[in-house]
Amino acid sequence: MSDAFFEQPILNSPYAAPARHWELDADGQPTQQIIDTRRKAGRKKAKKGASHQIQRSWVIRHGRAAVDEAAGAFFVSACAGGEGRA
Repeated sequence: MSDAFFEQPILNSPYAAPARHWELDADGQPTQQIIDTRRKAGRKKAKKGASHQIQRSWVIRHGRAAVDEAAGAFFVSACAGGEGRA
């Protein structure tokens, strides 16, 4: 049995609005069915606190001094009109 999704994964022209798409199952895997409509724009909500966990792990790895330095560089850059550290 051939896997049509992998033989021709791109269905639409880059120069026109999407007109069809591959159907995906609940796990996000292709079902080998082509749907003749544009895919709905769905968003997945991030887990609550996910961003905070990423930030926290970065601080743990790099240390508080790196956070202060990065924040200071951003502040100076913003005040200098994007010219970098003054």
